[in-house]
Amino acid sequence: MVIKNLENKIRLTGIVCTAFLVGCVIISVSSIWTARTMVADAHKKVYVLDGNVPILVSQTTMDETLDVEAKSHVEMFHHYLYICFRLE
Repeated sequence: MVIKNLENKIRLTGIVCTAFLVGCVIISVSSIWTARTMVADAHKKVYVLDGNVPILVSQTTMDETLDVEAKSHVEMFHHYLYICFRLE
């Protein structure tokens, strides 16, 4: 392609640079969006080890497990208290 005058060369350079910049922005935004979606999906999966076997379990909220966790904390407190003072 032969471009004869300087204004057309400058205009073509501006169009090519603008198209390149827009393409880079589109690729960057789409890759960030895809990565955030993948991370959000990965956070929904929880694996628990049973020996050496990973088991996929469902994630629960703190409201659903508050009673069980509170009882566990009290039991662990009593266990360590009795170990420290040998009050068994």
